[in-house]
Amino acid sequence: MRPAVGFPPRTITRALLCATLLANACKEAPSFSVRWQLQGRPDPITGVVPKPAGVTNAYQCTSLGITAIRIAAYDAEGVLADEAIAPCFAEGEVDANSSVDGGHLRAGVYGIEVRGVQSDQRPWVDAAVQADLLARFPDYLDEDLLHRHETCKGGVREPTCRPEALTCDCAPLLARNDHTELLAPFVLVGPPECIDGIDNDRDGVADLQDEACKIDLANREADTIGSVQFRIDLSLFGGNRAVACLDAGLDALLARACPIAPGQVLETCPDDAVVLGGHLLSCSTTEPVFFADTLDQGEYLYEVLGVADNEVITRPVAERTQLTGFVRREIQLNADDFLAPIVAPTAFTLELLDGIGDSARQCDADAGTGREAIAELRVELRDAHGARLSQTHVLGPGTDEVDQQSLQGRPLDGTPLPCTAGRLVTEPLTWGGFSVRVETRLADGTVCHSTDASDPPGPLLVGPGNALQVDGLKIAPVLVDGKPPQGC
Repeated sequence: MRPAVGFPPRTITRALLCATLLANACKEAPSFSVRWQLQGRPDPITGVVPKPAGVTNAYQCTSLGITAIRIAAYDAEGVLADEAIAPCFAEGEVDANSSVDGGHLRAGVYGIEVRGVQSDQRPWVDAAVQADLLARFPDYLDEDLLHRHETCKGGVREPTCRPEALTCDCAPLLARNDHTELLAPFVLVGPPECIDGIDNDRDGVADLQDEACKIDLANREADTIGSVQFRIDLSLFGGNRAVACLDAGLDALLARACPIAPGQVLETCPDDAVVLGGHLLSCSTTEPVFFADTLDQGEYLYEVLGVADNEVITRPVAERTQLTGFVRREIQLNADDFLAPIVAPTAFTLELLDGIGDSARQCDADAGTGREAIAELRVELRDAHGARLSQTHVLGPGTDEVDQQSLQGRPLDGTPLPCTAGRLVTEPLTWGGFSVRVETRLADGTVCHSTDASDPPGPLLVGPGNALQVDGLKIAPVLVDGKPPQGC
């Protein structure tokens, strides 16, 4: 579970509504009345979940980080029909069954949502669930389209809060004229400690600042940090920084360990090996991955594997070691570590540096600077070490046209191409590793740019997809006595 601010506040206080509507409309009987009970977190030792209880004191609310209660009514289309904010505990109110009146609704069916909110009136959400929903429904949080995805709405036999909603309960309502329906108590479960805004273990830091929460947001703040802390530094395809996890088809890492008995020869862990950290880990080639676990002392086989869609797609990178204290591993996954070949194009643009800082020049002539037009662009696809390939590869679909001229099918063997700042996409390649050698030339053959002039000199690495090279491969200018040749 990860922290998130939730939906943008849409609260409209009933007092404001009354100020803008006819006075007699605000005097109509409320259509419903709500009450709520709070349920604390399981006991950390016994695991016993406390029973829900009506609110009779402010501490019940503040101990869970709940400042106020948002009460909302949604019609059969999922459209917000009424909304108000009430204090979680009303000063002086000691009756656990006291209720709060909702608004007046037209006769019909509704879903009534009661939700605990933070001091800024924002609700809590399960960010991982919300991210998954956003991936499947890009308009999921579009303010104008929220009703399409509303699950607490009228006409549903058993309406529920939206899947990502935390500290939330929902119930159906049949609104009738001149009648106030007292609904059964709504049960609100407190948010996880690591996102509740409280210093639960009173160590001076809260939530993401607490060491236990830094390791895993599902922890309690008072949890003892695992006796072994791990760090993984991942690189792909020989340390090619142009390759990100998603480019290689990876969406997570799996770290596991299995104990080794004295004299035992163990090459790989069984499927029931301990999953370190208790869950899949994030996959990143730009930041280290940290996690922690508690293990008995002894020697282990420590493995790291690549995962996609909850399936292992790489061979394990294993190491026999003592897992104590702090364990750091540099993991490199190459093409032959993947269980199936990676077949994908590479895509990139070129940025022709002009030798003045990081500024770049265009392909066209510039009379103001005396630069002539770049007449030729020469691109040669090579292997990851810069050696020539035995097979010539060509540009494929997705390559931008130049002056309405298609470059698709043109060879990437150094054969001249028209100069372009557009996107160059190869045909699908079987990875491996690849690099590109690039030159630009004027009409008289003068070389203006070359990857051989880079520091260090030589072809530039590329990766499947276009994760890091999307901003342009920087092609160094050729300099003579610190200046580019005339016309360049």
